[in-house]
Amino acid sequence: MQSLTPVRVQAASGICSINVNRRVRLPDGRIGVGVNSGGFVDHTVRVVSFAGRDGEPVANLLHYACHPTTIAWQSQCFTPDYPGMARHVMERATGARCLFLQGAAGNLGPKVGFTGDHSVYRRWGRALGLTGAALAANMDVACVRYQMDRVQESGAPIALYVPVAEIEEDSHLDVAYRMVPLPVRAMAPPEEAEAEAGLLRDEAKAIRERGASDEEIRFALALATQAGIRAGLSSRFHGKATIGWPLQTVAFGGIALSATAGEPFAETGVEIAKRSPFPHTLFSGYSNGGFGYLPTREAFAEGGYEVSTSPFTQDAADVLRDAVLEQLQELKR
Repeated sequence: MQSLTPVRVQAASGICSINVNRRVRLPDGRIGVGVNSGGFVDHTVRVVSFAGRDGEPVANLLHYACHPTTIAWQSQCFTPDYPGMARHVMERATGARCLFLQGAAGNLGPKVGFTGDHSVYRRWGRALGLTGAALAANMDVACVRYQMDRVQESGAPIALYVPVAEIEEDSHLDVAYRMVPLPVRAMAPPEEAEAEAGLLRDEAKAIRERGASDEEIRFALALATQAGIRAGLSSRFHGKATIGWPLQTVAFGGIALSATAGEPFAETGVEIAKRSPFPHTLFSGYSNGGFGYLPTREAFAEGGYEVSTSPFTQDAADVLRDAVLEQLQELKR
C-alpha cells in the first residue's frame, strides 16, 4: 500500500500455439483426454500492462487458455508447470511482476503433456512468456501528447517534437458480481451414487490384492475415482434444478476482466471476447471457487470425461455466456 503509484493501462493480444484441443476419440470409441489436432482451439495470448508515468512497466497480466497438465505422474516433483515458467520469463524480460490468468481451458491442453520431462513445461512456458513480453514491450505507454516544434536541417530535414499535454485517460473502475442460476442435470440419489462408488472401490482393492497387472489396477482405480466424483456431485446437487454460479467482472480503461468458477470450454471464451463491447476482454474460468466443467452442446453429444463429471445440463454454457455478455453490457460506459 505504501508503494502505490499512478499507472497507465494498455492491452494487446497475440498468438502462441503451445495449446491444442484435448478431447480425442479413442480406438474403443470413447472420448478421452489427449491431442486432437483438428479440434477447436484458441491460441490467443492477452496481456494487460500497467506502466508508470515514466513509461517503465509496473506489472503485467498474462492471460492464456490451456490446462497446466504438462507434468504428470511420471514426475515425483512439484512444479509450477508452464504458467510458472511463463511468469518467470516475462518478469525477467520486462522487469515487472506478472500475474497469470487462466482462460477458458476446459477442452484445451498442452501440445505435449502428461509427461515427466521437465524440459517440456519449461519450453512451453518460455514460448508463452516471450510472446507476452513482446506484446508488453510493443505497447505505447507514453502518457503525454507531442506536437511538432521545429525542423532541424541536416542531411535530411528532421522534425523535432515537444510534449504539450498529458493524455487524459478513463480512470473509472467498475465492478459487478452476481450469482447466475445454471441448470443442473438429473442425478442419482446420494446413497445410490455412494453405494456404487463404494462397490467399485472394493473391487479395485480386491483386484490389487490378488496381484493383477498394473494396467488392470489402474483401470479399476479409474472407475472408482470417476464414481467417487459422481457421488460427490450427487451429494451436493441431487434434487436441485439450478446451481448459483459466481460471475464477476472488473472493467477499466476499455478492458474487462470477466471471471467465473469451473471450467468453461474454449468456444465459450472465444464467443464472449468476440461479442464483448470492450476492445479487450479477458474471460477466465477457475475463479472464486466451485468445480465443474461447462461443456458446449456439441461436447454433450459426444460425451467424455468433461461431460460425465459435469453437474450441468447442455444448456448451462449458453446460459453462462449470455449472463457474461449481459454483465459486460451493463458495465460499458
